[in-house]
Formats: sequence, structure tokens, C-alpha cells
Amino acid sequence: MIGISEISGYQGTGANVRFTNLDEFMQKINEVARDYPKTSEKYLRILGNRLRKAVINKTPDGATSGSYDIKDEHGNTIKTKKSKIKLKNTWAGKVVGARGEDLEYQLRSKSKRYHLVERGHYLVFMGKKTGRDVEGRWFFKKAVNEFKTSDQVNRVMEEFMNMIKKRIEANA
Repeated sequence: MIGISEISGYQGTGANVRFTNLDEFMQKINEVARDYPKTSEKYLRILGNRLRKAVINKTPDGATSGSYDIKDEHGNTIKTKKSKIKLKNTWAGKVVGARGEDLEYQLRSKSKRYHLVERGHYLVFMGKKTGRDVEGRWFFKKAVNEFKTSDQVNRVMEEFMNMIKKRIEANA
């Protein structure tokens, strides 16, 4: 570890301090700095995947898999359509960027209809607006707000900082 070998000071002239093992300490910091992009990407991916799970849990489980009915303005079924994938199963996340400040976790839905469920829409029949409005669910926004207020981010960042601290102190 870094040690202070000599302290002397005279009033008005400042103090002289000599550190021992400073070169070894700086070498350890440089090793951690070299590995920092890989480890920061790892912890960003951990946090992003936890957010993705929170969003999946909040995503409505409506009739988006199997078949659903298209109805006219009077509520009569006109046609039955088949959908291949539930909205819950369309979430994908990935880490993009080179390193440091450029790193970010992008979470998106591959569904073409996600924005309609999230934000709401006008009910359209045969290409014409019916005048009725379908209220948005805002599940993504709610999930992100809950994730921000939870202590998951703090716990993962604390774990990350402890790992860095242990690496620096390992052979010092």
C-alpha cells in the first residue's frame, strides 16, 4: 500500500511529503483502467437486463398471441387475424458504444404495435377513424420509473466499485 515516509514542515514554507510504493499503486490503477471498458460493459449489461425483466413483467399479456378478432364499430366480428408473437416476448436489449461515455444499453420492442399499446391510439375501422379513443397503458414508462426508484442500480454500482477497489488493493 502507499505509505508516507517523511513529513516535515515549517511554518509558512509548506510541507514536504514523500510517498513510498507510489509506482506500484499507479501500475495497479493502470491495469484496472485497461480492463475498465470490459467490466463497465458487463455491469451495464447486468443493469440493462434487469430493466428488461422489469419491463417484461409490466408488459400487458393481451390477446396478441394466437388469434384476435377485428370488429366493426358496432362490436361485430368481421375477421379473425393470427399473431405470431406476444408483446411480452418482443423485448431486446443490447450494449452499444465503444467505451466509457459512449456505452449505452438500448432496450426496444420488435413489435410493430408496441407504440399503440403504450401510448394509445384512435380506433380505426376500414381505414377510417371511428371517433373512439383507446387509452394508452404507459407500462414501459411505469416500469422505468419503478426501476429508477428501486435500489437495484445502487446495489450493482456498489458491487462494481467494490470490485475495482479490490483489484487496486490486491497486490498493493
